[in-house]
Amino acid sequence: MSLDVRAVREDDRSTLLAWRNQPRVRAVSINDGEIDPEAHDRWFDALMSGSTRHLLIATVGGEAAGVISVGDIDAVQRTGSWSCHAGSGNYPPGFGPALPIIGLGLGFGRFDLRRMHAEVLGSNSNMRGMHRRLKLVEEGVRREAVERADGELADVHEFGVLSTEWFEVRERSLKLFPRSVRSELEGVLDGLDDR
Repeated sequence: MSLDVRAVREDDRSTLLAWRNQPRVRAVSINDGEIDPEAHDRWFDALMSGSTRHLLIATVGGEAAGVISVGDIDAVQRTGSWSCHAGSGNYPPGFGPALPIIGLGLGFGRFDLRRMHAEVLGSNSNMRGMHRRLKLVEEGVRREAVERADGELADVHEFGVLSTEWFEVRERSLKLFPRSVRSELEGVLDGLDDR
């Protein structure tokens, strides 16, 4: 698969907006509205200036293929959140499930967090299922927590991982991937401290 990650660059600005506004990404995003270019530019400028959100671009064969985000970083409490989504195109099997693992690796590796959490829409059965296969703790469901653009109310499931659980989660997740993907993902995780 040739999986790797890299820092976000200025030339990713329009790509990230296009990916985020895809209907399939909006359908599983907490905010499902279309992002206008001006709002995206403000967000991207804050990101590039070192806000409390950190993004990596996942690449396959050297081509940008997805985004991994660690945000809501509280340096005092050493907590943060993770999120991710694939870009556009056809990806090899295992690419999508590798993204949240990389997000956890980024938070627990580079940022030395002690706790991370993710929010997943109730309708996003793929991501909820993946988190459950990894045996991540589902810490709760916020019922009707989000009003969608069409007025529908949606539940938000919260998953959490502690730093003391990370090694076990990492090992369990690596076993779910084919050998070729496993070795590349392991290499990415091992390198996150140095990026």
